Amino acid sequence: MSFSWSKCKIITVIGDTGSGKTACSYSILDKITDRDKYILNHPLPDILGPSGIKNIKDLDTDSLKDCALWIDEPQLIFPKYDKRNNDSLLMLYSLIRQKDIVMILSTSDTRWINKGMEAYVDTWGIKDLDFSLIKQGSTIRKIIAQKYHNIMPAGFSMAKDEAILYCRNQLDKPESIQVPLPEYWGEQFSKPYKYSKDTNIKVF
Repeated sequence: MSFSWSKCKIITVIGDTGSGKTACSYSILDKITDRDKYILNHPLPDILGPSGIKNIKDLDTDSLKDCALWIDEPQLIFPKYDKRNNDSLLMLYSLIRQKDIVMILSTSDTRWINKGMEAYVDTWGIKDLDFSLIKQGSTIRKIIAQKYHNIMPAGFSMAKDEAILYCRNQLDKPESIQVPLPEYWGEQFSKPYKYSKDTNIKVF
């Protein structure tokens, strides 16, 4: 069976700052061509044209369907103390399959991924990160361990154009994949907050 990003439900791209997780997320969206694509609250929406991704300011769980939705650094947009926002996100997790949504969550904070969230994620894209900081018993740690035959790599590292991919519904085991940069890639896509002049961006 050939792998299809459009058959995934919740994709989590995890990696340290500067590991290439943003480029990886754009690369994934480039491969999803059968639906509209959105990003939540992008800091520099004017650059999105070549990517085919549309910016949305609010998470409207009622209107979203038959689409791909990317939330970059969700721990900034959905702080743990904001119950209303977190309730909306959990509600959307539970409605993903019914609404035929592919959701991408990219984050540099492994602490944000708790057991409750892991239960919903079916696809993982693991970039370079500090293996020693990953929580014991986490799915991320188990995927890396399986990939390297249970030899815990203290010096675990990945190049910016590499990732470990695992999808429980489509792959029997984790695989190493190449992640090419999109043709439209540039500094503004890599560091949009650096170039944004929007002082109303919701970041906590």
